[in-house]
Amino acid sequence: MTRDLGAGLTLTHASSGQLRYNGPPSLVPPGGDVVTNFCLHLHGATELVQRDRLAEVDAGHGVMYDHNRPWSMRFTRPGQGLILRFPRERLPLDRGDVDRALARTIAPGLGTMRMLSGYLRELDAVAAGLSESRLREAGLVALDLLTMTLRGVVDDTDSAATDATLRMMRRYVRDNLHDRDLTVATLARRHLVSVRHTHTLFAGAGSTPGGYIREQRLLAARAMLSDPRYRDATIAEIAAVGGFLEPRTFERAFRRRFGSTPGVWRRGRAQKTSVRGAESALVSIPRAGWNQR
Repeated sequence: MTRDLGAGLTLTHASSGQLRYNGPPSLVPPGGDVVTNFCLHLHGATELVQRDRLAEVDAGHGVMYDHNRPWSMRFTRPGQGLILRFPRERLPLDRGDVDRALARTIAPGLGTMRMLSGYLRELDAVAAGLSESRLREAGLVALDLLTMTLRGVVDDTDSAATDATLRMMRRYVRDNLHDRDLTVATLARRHLVSVRHTHTLFAGAGSTPGGYIREQRLLAARAMLSDPRYRDATIAEIAAVGGFLEPRTFERAFRRRFGSTPGVWRRGRAQKTSVRGAESALVSIPRAGWNQR
């Protein structure tokens, strides 16, 4: 059974229907949305391949993959799972970080994974009794928990991020995006290293500290613009929460990064959300090798 959680999110309780399933060739048109699945395996075991990466998933484990990009799945033991489906752009994470998290086995021992697993199981159990507005709220909480879980996965898979100082710096940036005084100098001073060493650490991860701060602020702002919880917030208020001193500076940076102004992007997301709500059956057509319960 599939539950509509609003804003393009669905939760499906599914069972394996065949031993092997090959996903379709890329279905993402130029400029189109990527639809992503996070699967929590309740029973059984499977092997998932995407981007030439193999994930072996047992009961209690999780795995994420882009649904409308090429993938394959083989069930070594039939079973059941919960599939959280969502537009990839709803994750407030860098595209490269999301790519690194695809087709990675997420073990139940990870603290945030335990929280996510427990929440999805409980949501599946009580969803039938929740109102539409409560389901929307529950979907947003599930996405927040998934984001927390994926950040732990990215830190484990990014070789540069194995440096404890860099991990702490990146976490500090994400936790303090609202701070308008967050600069490379304050970041270095906060972690008792030089500005030069800070640049060296981020260079090992393929970025600059200033670029990372700006990217995280823009990603957080984009997530807020598409989040129904902030529909009454003005563009200026969202810019301020993201640490931008001037709305015009925010609009220019947003347009350079995402190809449209914040206002145009927000209206486009609202229209797509309404279309998804009207066409919820279309959202859940591909079954990814699972049959609905």
